[in-house]
Amino acid sequence: MDATTHGCADRVLISSAVFTGLQDDATPAFIAIQGEHITAVGKREEAGEWIGPQTAVHDLGNGFIMPGVHDNHVFLPAICLCTAV
Repeated sequence: MDATTHGCADRVLISSAVFTGLQDDATPAFIAIQGEHITAVGKREEAGEWIGPQTAVHDLGNGFIMPGVHDNHVFLPAICLCTAV
C-alpha cells in the first residue's frame, strides 16, 4: 500500500525508535495514520511519500513508538471487591 493508491495521511509520526515486532529492537521509522487507522509503517526516509499539504507531521525524535492496540487495565482480585469498608 502506498500514498499514490490511498492518498496522503492525515497524520505522520516519525521517530528513531519505532518497534514493529519485525526486529528485536526499535528502529528509525514512520507511522502514517488516516482517520483512526494506521495505514503504513515504514523506513523513516519513506515518510515523505505519505505527507501532503494537510498532513500533520510529528517528529518525536528518540521517543519510543509501538503501533497497535494497547490495553492497560488491571483486574483487581475478588477479595478487594468483597471487603467491607
